[in-house]
Amino acid sequence: MRKASNDDNAWKALYHKDFTLEQDSVTPTNGWKAYYAATRAIVNINTEFFNIVRDKSLPAMSHFWLNADYVKCIHASGELFSCFGHDNQS
Repeated sequence: MRKASNDDNAWKALYHKDFTLEQDSVTPTNGWKAYYAATRAIVNINTEFFNIVRDKSLPAMSHFWLNADYVKCIHASGELFSCFGHDNQS
């Protein structure tokens, strides 16, 4: 079972099934298993973020958002914000 869970070709096939075939020329440095896990994490967090935006839930956003100066958000207007508290009206 361990050998199957670390089979790079299986992870590559799963990645292409779940995401896209456009990444076929990519050779991930840490293998397809890590690449799949990272992509899945990004997709999941993006889904959570946009669900919060859609629901217009300020409490959920304040729980989700890391309040640090290095965290950036690009508003639909193109304006760049660097902290959650900057403009929580939009």
